[in-house]
Amino acid sequence: PRNGTWAVWLGGGNDEVSYIEQQVTVSNSAPYLAYWHWIASEDICGYDFGGVLVNGTGIDVYDLCSSSSTGGWVHHVVNLSAYVGQTISLQIRSETDASLNSNLFVDDVSFQATATSLLNRVVVPDYSAAATDSR
Repeated sequence: PRNGTWAVWLGGGNDEVSYIEQQVTVSNSAPYLAYWHWIASEDICGYDFGGVLVNGTGIDVYDLCSSSSTGGWVHHVVNLSAYVGQTISLQIRSETDASLNSNLFVDDVSFQATATSLLNRVVVPDYSAAATDSR
């Protein structure tokens, strides 16, 4: 994970649809969905996808492919201001086809007041201080 103990792992299998979903009310003071994702894929573009759905409709869809692999955690922001005041079904989703592996890792999901993103900043974890498994 980017922070804490847990992160979400979407994808990773062939012909897989995986997602996290929650009912949320979009506030006027923080209408931007923000999360960190890590794309790791062997696929070519146009076959595996990730993104955000609102009430079952894709509003931010992106390729999960080798050229979009991030190599670390990247901050991603989605404008939900069209839904201010509404309670929506919010889903972060991955869809893979029958060949070549694609993964979408997600962590630190929140809402924020502005569209400011750290999109070009990649954070690669430092495992040098990690505890070793003594099994």
